[in-house]
Amino acid sequence: MRLCLHCRAVGPDAPRCGHCGRSFGARLCARDHASPLDAVRCVHCGREELTEGTRYLSLTPLSRLLAWALALGLLSLVTHHLGPLLAGVLAMIVWGAAHVLNLGAVPWVCLLDRLLFWVLFVLLVSLALPPAWGRAVRGWLGQALRHGLRWLVPALSLAGRVFYRLVEGPEKEDARPGKKKARKKR
Repeated sequence: MRLCLHCRAVGPDAPRCGHCGRSFGARLCARDHASPLDAVRCVHCGREELTEGTRYLSLTPLSRLLAWALALGLLSLVTHHLGPLLAGVLAMIVWGAAHVLNLGAVPWVCLLDRLLFWVLFVLLVSLALPPAWGRAVRGWLGQALRHGLRWLVPALSLAGRVFYRLVEGPEKEDARPGKKKARKKR
């Protein structure tokens, strides 16, 4: 964004002011060659028809600073107000799942809600970052989750089989008449 110092209009980063038509920082000829503001002719092609030039103030650093201030304000809002609410909701979900599965107060269940909170927190923060940084953080988060799931899925499968055997009890012989259990040959 640029502020034209001639007419005080704010416009996009373009070679000319959209309000008064003056060129920013240089005088331009019909072929858009840039010449100094005090030039009478184009320094490249020699044409005498030049636009009126004006000085300008770049607002791009100011807009970036404003965007960072807004992002930090949102981050403060998320961590101070929405963070505890989100942590409480996740804790209730994990607590309910633990009691449905009759796991009680197992330490890893208590840590699971914190892990889910931090994953969601990092995801929200990555959305507030500049696009390239946000994609990098989300890529890192996805890679970490994939590596974690490579370990977690087999562990949950094993835990499920153990839980199933504890609920069902030891294997019982088939009670159907005439059915004998097959023996393995050695």
